[in-house]
Amino acid sequence: PVLHSGESSNASSSASSPTGGMFGSIFGSVGKRPVSPDASTMTTTVVGAESAQKQRQRQKQRQRQQQQQSSASQAAPPSTAITNVGNPRRKSKAKQASSSSQLSPKPTTAAAATAASASVTSASAASDASSTLTSTQPLTEDFLAKELNDLSIQERQQVYEDVHGVSQIRNETPEFLQKCLDSMQREIARLLTSTASSSGITKEDRQIYDKAMFYCPKLLRNTKLRLMFIRCEDYDGAAAAVRYMRYWSFQYDIVDGDWDAILKPCGMTQEDLLRMEGKTGDDAKDSFLHKGFLHVLPKPDQSGRVVAAFFNRRCIYEDWKDAARTTLYLLMQALEQNVNAQIHGIVGITYECVKEENCVLPFDLDLLQGSSKFYAALPVKFRALHFCYDDAKMKPILSFVQLALGKKGRMRIRAHFGTDTECRYKLMTFGIPTNVLPVHASTSTINMDSYHDFLDLCRQRQQQQLREEGDTNVKMAATDKSTTATAKDEE
Repeated sequence: PVLHSGESSNASSSASSPTGGMFGSIFGSVGKRPVSPDASTMTTTVVGAESAQKQRQRQKQRQRQQQQQSSASQAAPPSTAITNVGNPRRKSKAKQASSSSQLSPKPTTAAAATAASASVTSASAASDASSTLTSTQPLTEDFLAKELNDLSIQERQQVYEDVHGVSQIRNETPEFLQKCLDSMQREIARLLTSTASSSGITKEDRQIYDKAMFYCPKLLRNTKLRLMFIRCEDYDGAAAAVRYMRYWSFQYDIVDGDWDAILKPCGMTQEDLLRMEGKTGDDAKDSFLHKGFLHVLPKPDQSGRVVAAFFNRRCIYEDWKDAARTTLYLLMQALEQNVNAQIHGIVGITYECVKEENCVLPFDLDLLQGSSKFYAALPVKFRALHFCYDDAKMKPILSFVQLALGKKGRMRIRAHFGTDTECRYKLMTFGIPTNVLPVHASTSTINMDSYHDFLDLCRQRQQQQLREEGDTNVKMAATDKSTTATAKDEE
């Protein structure tokens, strides 16, 4: 509409000139009626009435729009509501679309009205579906970015140094280690007598630890074993005590209460794993131990850290506890004899750029819960985790791993998408020796030779420990007998 202040000038000129009357009839905002001094007042009155009517219509439309939005928000699923709140650009676009649809001219016939309403409904449904489909990835990125932003500058710098292997390591002295051990022992004593569960230690955890201490106090007081947990928690004695008690509770859970398997001086053996899985004799080759899910590489990275490669395509199990027992066994064997791995940590690689016929995605709720407990109980310090994949269908596994590791582990995950060669080059930028990766470069199949060599080395090491422990027990028994005989002779 034209400014009404110009209509009076046009009206005054129209009385003396036909041109003015023509322009007045063209630019008049109501019905092209001839403009005159009397008509200008009528025009202003009618325009004011119509503007008031339009304002009332707009107010009704805004009220109707607010009602529709409130009803839609109540009926919308939680994911859509979260997406609209977290993405202001999508919310502004939706608001513009709704306002444009409401301000569009109304159809004049019933058929046109039905067609227009159907088109609006289909368009809104399509937009809702597209927003739902495209909201998963941005929501995940926003979530990870928020967790990263919540970290302090020192914590964020520590994450970057851990991923690239340039973090500073504390110098260990006997006095410092003894101080950490004393702090850990005081925290264990406090947790055993406390009834609060603020630290995450439940009543069942305390009972299991008391039983283990009753059956084998020498093993639970083992200094080498406790130092593994202290180094895992960066020399925090209180945190190491919590992880240590969770460790025994988690072991008791995955072995179904078999104390003989977990209270050995060398820990669980390969024979124990096969026996609890029910794979003995010729069936041993079908056990989870021989699937090759976890490979400890024979060479460390440039920072001296142990590199462990996980192949989810080999994660084929009947019970998630079989996978948990085997993974616990392999990682503990890699840590017990390698103090450097305890201090510097482990670098994990989830490698999916392989060609396997059987691919089972481990989307098991029990496995997810068990993985979270596993990561919170094992004395393994994952400094970095690289997820390499060549198929977009593997993205759910990446989300699975991120969910299982928790916030501290998610910050240290780096995803690499590409072919086998491309992922190898990306791993080399982090100082990882890809020439010992157990994957054939030509066929992209898993090589099991180094894995079987590692199992043989672990078996020989445990047998030697059992022999030494047996000799020690024999000597102690002989000493006790001689002492008893001497006492009798003196009597």
